[in-house]
Amino acid sequence: MRLLDEIPATEVDGVPVLWAAGPEPLSAALVFRVGRADESFVDGGVTHLVEHLVMRGVGRVPIEANAHVSAHTTTFEATGSARHVVDFLARVCRQLERLDTTALEVERGVLTAEAERSGGGPAAEAASLRYGCRGAALTAYRDLGVAHLGAAAVEAWAARWFTRGNAVLALTGPVPDGLRLPLPPGERAAVAPLAPRALQLPAWDSAAGGTAVSLRLRTGDGTDLAIARMLARAGEDAVRHERGLAYDVGTDGLRVDLTTSEVALHADNDPERAAAVAGLLLDVVERFATAGPSAAEVEADVEQAFEALADPRATGDATAAAAQELLLGLPVRTPAQRFQQTRDRDAHRLRAAVGEALAEALVLLPGDAGLERPGLRRLAPSSHPLPAGRELRPRLFRGVPRGVRLVVGDDGVALRLAEGDVVAPWGDVVGVSVLPDGTHVLQTGDGPAVPVDAGDFRGAGDVLAQLRRRVPPALFVPEPQPARAGRAPVGSPGNGSS
Repeated sequence: MRLLDEIPATEVDGVPVLWAAGPEPLSAALVFRVGRADESFVDGGVTHLVEHLVMRGVGRVPIEANAHVSAHTTTFEATGSARHVVDFLARVCRQLERLDTTALEVERGVLTAEAERSGGGPAAEAASLRYGCRGAALTAYRDLGVAHLGAAAVEAWAARWFTRGNAVLALTGPVPDGLRLPLPPGERAAVAPLAPRALQLPAWDSAAGGTAVSLRLRTGDGTDLAIARMLARAGEDAVRHERGLAYDVGTDGLRVDLTTSEVALHADNDPERAAAVAGLLLDVVERFATAGPSAAEVEADVEQAFEALADPRATGDATAAAAQELLLGLPVRTPAQRFQQTRDRDAHRLRAAVGEALAEALVLLPGDAGLERPGLRRLAPSSHPLPAGRELRPRLFRGVPRGVRLVVGDDGVALRLAEGDVVAPWGDVVGVSVLPDGTHVLQTGDGPAVPVDAGDFRGAGDVLAQLRRRVPPALFVPEPQPARAGRAPVGSPGNGSS
């Protein structure tokens, strides 16, 4: 087998087009540089709404077609005869030229139902702890905007981001006859760097969706992907084959920005086995950081990479990956160049990368599980200090533990809990969910959310009045029903775009 060593580039209607000859039928991926990371907390899901409305407007086509939203990109893809692929792309562009929002209410319901079945995954959960409620970490939070955004807001979002200057088309063959991409003009959007919160690491946190050890790794040359593959194999051996504590053991990844990825080694174990499994996963990562992969393991990974990159059926993946690199402002690589980087990577380099990341590792545990291990501490809910102000006591018979206090002052509001203070500075509130029972959930950019129920604390009505004065009205979002339970100190993670 021969590795693809060239991806020709051309242009159609101002849109860059990358292509490589692959097996028939023709596959196309029209990729835009916009995703969940570009949204705000209160407008979460607006890109997903645009994608659904476009595909509804495209209608049924006689070929395989799909669309999806990720952290930084949105992709419309189709595979079939050249004639029908050309027609599909033209329909997508026509919808984006003038978005039809007639069925907005219907698609709200569809996305709400989809959200009940989807989630951000362990890497997104870890990112929400490491980075807070911003950027790519928003993939761990509910799409709050789906329920309240109007047609004008959705149309404006489509006009801003879905432009010819912010798109790249990937093809598995030369440009077919008749291809047109009549998109509106616009500029390419850069990916902003994302800084982590001020945390004391390594640490563990409970109330996650499962058990995982997550690492912050440098990305760009595929080192993070190689580490993920090797950790997945080692984790499966340790947790499944040797101890029988879980069935599914693998890795999950999230590109945070142009230089960093979150990679989580996770298992689907029962909650009562969480501490034991977390310990085994940590053992795997620590062994990798100290002893590193063996020469045989590195060679096996090189062989696996060659088989994957040389497969002609992966031509579409190769051109789509190149399109994403071009959109993100990264060097565009061919499969041959990707493989050369894999061959040049040695065990020492991989070991050093994991060792550096291990010093800032995050361990996720489900439910109320805890972990005792030298060098690990429980993650503090907030990285902000407790504001000075009045301490309000809970009312009797409301179910609030007696030791809990609601603190309110000029700098913000906080809950004093046994496991730590959950703090919401006024200037860091990025959204307020207003539940039907009157509870106001203050979501912070730092990550934690502070729920305030006027009936739970003496004098809490004054807190809500102050909240209305200090937080812009646009950040208040009524929720038709209480949010599903999520990570306690982080707010409402769980439903990322898909």
